[in-house]
Amino acid sequence: MAAVVTLVGVLAPTLVAPEGLLVVAHAPKVSWGERIQGERVRVPFTLLNPGTEECRILKVVPSCSCARVEGLSRTLGPGEEASGVMNIDTSGYVGRIETGLILIHDGKNGPRTVLECHGNVLAGVSVHPLRWSIGTVDVKLLEEAPSIRISIRSDADMDLSSVEFEDSLGLFECDWQPASRGERSCMLRLKEPWVVGPMLTRPRFRSGKVVKELLVSGQLRGPLLVDPQRVQLQLRGKSGRSGTTSIAARTGEILSVRVLAQSTQLRAEIVSTSPKQCRIRVGAAETLSGAGQGVVCLKVRHRRAGSSSLEGIQTYRVLIPVHWNSLSAYEDY
Repeated sequence: MAAVVTLVGVLAPTLVAPEGLLVVAHAPKVSWGERIQGERVRVPFTLLNPGTEECRILKVVPSCSCARVEGLSRTLGPGEEASGVMNIDTSGYVGRIETGLILIHDGKNGPRTVLECHGNVLAGVSVHPLRWSIGTVDVKLLEEAPSIRISIRSDADMDLSSVEFEDSLGLFECDWQPASRGERSCMLRLKEPWVVGPMLTRPRFRSGKVVKELLVSGQLRGPLLVDPQRVQLQLRGKSGRSGTTSIAARTGEILSVRVLAQSTQLRAEIVSTSPKQCRIRVGAAETLSGAGQGVVCLKVRHRRAGSSSLEGIQTYRVLIPVHWNSLSAYEDY
C-alpha cells in the first residue's frame, strides 16, 4: 500500500487525502495578513503520514525565492508527524505575496503543493535620524534651543504627503517641507514646554499602519530644579525600598505639589513642602524585585518672581525616573 501524506496546518484545518494519494489534493491556504516591508513572516506547518508505509521526502521547494523552509524531517514513518517552518522575507516586495510549498517524495504520485499562503506587504518607511539629544535647554531661552531636520524616505517611491507627526507630550512643533515622490522632510523644534527636568520622549511619524519612533532625550531647565534627577532603589529584602528627591524653586515660589501618576508598584508621597522646596519620597512595593525602571509624574503649580496675579502662575509636570535592582545577600560582603 502506498504511503499517504496529509497536511495538518497549524494555521489551517486538517484535510484528509483520498486513498492512494501521497499528498492532499487541495492544499490548505493560510493568510498571514499585513506586514511592513522588511519584516520576516513565519508560517509553521505539520506533515502527517497516516498510512502504513514509510514515506521519504526527497525535496521541499518553496514556489517563491522569498521563502525558505527549516526544521522539516526527511522521513515519515507510519503515523508519524514532521513539523517545519516556512520563513518569508518581505524585503524588496510591496503588495500581495503568494507562495506555496511543493513536496517531492518517493511515492507513485508526482510533486504536490501542500501549503499555500499569502499576505500583503506595506511599503516601508525609514526615518533619519532615529535619536536626538537636545542637551540642556532653558525654557526661557527657547529661541536658542536646537532644532533638527528629520528625513523620511520610502524605498517603494510611495507618496509621503500623508505622513503625520504625533507628539503625546506636546513638546515639539513640526514644520513640514514640500514633499517629493518617495521623500519628505521636516524641521522639529521645541515649543514652550510644560515639562521641566529630565526628558525622555518618543514622538512618532505615522504613515497609515507604518509607525516610526524618534527617541529624544535631554534636560529642560526651568524655574524648578530636581535634585537628584533620578531615584535609585537598591532592594534588600524590606530595606532599601525607598529613596528621596527634591524640587526647588530657582526663581519665584512653589504653590503646591501633588502626585499625578506613577508606575505600578511605586508609591510616591510628599514629605514636606515650602515656597522654596518640596521633598518627595518614592517607595517600592514589597513584591517588587529584579531590575527595572519606572517614572513618577508630579504636578507643580509655580508663581513667577515678582508676580501676584493669576497670570504669573504656571503649572508644570516634573518627571522623575526611578531605577531599581535587587541585591543578593552575597553582595553585602
